[in-house]
Amino acid sequence: MSMDQQEGKDPVEALVQENGRLRQALLESRLREEAALAEARRQQARLERFMEHIPAAVCVLDGPDMVFELVNPAFGQLYPGRELVGKSVREALPEIARGPFYAVLENIYRTGETFEGKEVLFPLARRQGGPLEDVYFDFIYQPRFNEAGAVDGIFAFGYEVTGQVLARKQVEESRQALGESKDRFQAAIAAIEGILWTNNAEGEMVGDQPAWGALTGQSYAEYQGYGWAKAVHAEDAQATVDAWNQAVAGQTPFVFEHRVRKRDGQWGRFSIRAIPLPDERGGIREWVGVHTEVTRQREAEEALHRLAQELAATNEELQSANEEIQAANEELSQSNLQLTRINDDLDNFVYAASHDLKAPILNIEGLLKQLDRQFSADTRQNPVVGQIYQFLYGSVNRFKTTIGDLTQVARIAKEGAEDVRAVAPAEVLAEVIGDLQPQIQETGAQVETQLDCPAVLFSRKNLKSVLYNLLSNALKYRSPDREPRVKISCRPEGGYLVLTVEDNGLGMDMRQEDKIFALFKRLHAHVEGTGIGLYIVKKMVENAGGKITVESRLGAGSTFRVYFRQ
Repeated sequence: MSMDQQEGKDPVEALVQENGRLRQALLESRLREEAALAEARRQQARLERFMEHIPAAVCVLDGPDMVFELVNPAFGQLYPGRELVGKSVREALPEIARGPFYAVLENIYRTGETFEGKEVLFPLARRQGGPLEDVYFDFIYQPRFNEAGAVDGIFAFGYEVTGQVLARKQVEESRQALGESKDRFQAAIAAIEGILWTNNAEGEMVGDQPAWGALTGQSYAEYQGYGWAKAVHAEDAQATVDAWNQAVAGQTPFVFEHRVRKRDGQWGRFSIRAIPLPDERGGIREWVGVHTEVTRQREAEEALHRLAQELAATNEELQSANEEIQAANEELSQSNLQLTRINDDLDNFVYAASHDLKAPILNIEGLLKQLDRQFSADTRQNPVVGQIYQFLYGSVNRFKTTIGDLTQVARIAKEGAEDVRAVAPAEVLAEVIGDLQPQIQETGAQVETQLDCPAVLFSRKNLKSVLYNLLSNALKYRSPDREPRVKISCRPEGGYLVLTVEDNGLGMDMRQEDKIFALFKRLHAHVEGTGIGLYIVKKMVENAGGKITVESRLGAGSTFRVYFRQ
């Protein structure tokens, strides 16, 4: 049994009463909602009126995409002709989305931190399609939170301060210009590097002249009137006063130079320049002058003058020495001519002597052969006679070889320039290899050539002699411990064509380098030779303006480099 039944109430009546209470509660709730809605509309209207009339630029961005939910007219005027409400920042303002400021908005939405900016520059167009202008704003961006405390939007408030910024900049520029003018004026005064002073229209120093007092040590009373002249050197004082009076009388600029005793008692030389300043009536109001110390300049000028005199004296000595040198050069020239004649005479003598000695040697050789035919068979079998004849024939042959070498040395200077022409080293080397083919086969030598190089201006006969001597020496002085290998190559270097002959033979002791190209000098006595081949090579090359060098190591081989001038 229910409570209503216990209390004796009709269940239908109870339901009717309960329904009435619910309807009344619903009506009251609707009235409250309508009142709240009306109040909200009034608040919205007031907010919209506030937003329309507020001079600040205001907008509300909704959601993580930052969609423009509300934009007041001031904000809309910043982007004339653009639709903002309902569009995201990326859609409506792509230039903002591409710039660094978009990261600020993202950071506010992510962290919930308020961001404030002062006098921030935004390039904006004041009218649609117009040029961008520099616009400055003070602004604040504040996050909007939902009931759960999460950021669901951003409230932006900005106020243009362009006028204030420009006004302040103008003030700062004016101050800077004023400061620069002051600095220029002070710099101009400092640049004078002199002592400023003023005199009255009559040329007398009156009033306080601190710069003059600081310079001379004179007191106020001492330099008044013409008292300043007492600080001028006695030898210059009267001339200074006379020239000053003349300038004052003629009202013309005063330019002078004299010595002044300074505060420390030292005398300094000063250049003076003073000009009259006119007054409004056309007369002279005062004189303004400056003393500039030129002591060091004058000392330098005097030193230069003395130096010029010393240089003049030195030039005379140099001229005299030059004359002596010219005389010595003439003597040297004469000596060179004499040496040249002597060398020519020596060459002629060697050539003639070697030529004239051939006949006696040939006669001696013929007499030995004739004497040999006169001996009996027993005499020829005598070992002593045979040994003597072997020594005699050996001496005759060595004498003939020496005469031949001397003849070749004498011919180098005479014949070296006779057939100079463009010669291909590869062609000449082929001839040399052909001439030395028996020795190459006998020694089993491997000859490698890399002569892909241009022609040289040289005597063909001499070039063949150079290559023959170097290649034959490489074969002659081979090492018994290994197969002979000779590499011949060439390359350009500077103004030369360098021909290289490299072997793996006996090598030489470079401590005896001075003997390598010397006449009749040999470093390997066990091999036959006269010691004249490399000397002749060196002479041929040097006579043509070239040079020859060698690198060698005992037991490893030698490398000769011949430099032909191109």
